[in-house]
Amino acid sequence: MSALRNIAKSVAYAVAGALAPLILRRLSGPRLVVLTYHRVLPVDHPARAYEQPGMIVSPETLAMNIRVLRQHFELLHIEE
Repeated sequence: MSALRNIAKSVAYAVAGALAPLILRRLSGPRLVVLTYHRVLPVDHPARAYEQPGMIVSPETLAMNIRVLRQHFELLHIEE
């Protein structure tokens, strides 16, 4: 059952990720979305042993997130 739940969760994330840019483009008016990442740690970093899994991304995952976001949105640094 756990494997099926993991597959369903992966599919739900994939669908939500694919639909989010389309939905946001359909909304009228300017929008600002602020994304925050709690921790960016390499996969082999010792701090991963005591961090909550949902609070960490690897540098590779962060880079992939930024690549995908740049395809759909204009990204601004917090100072802008």
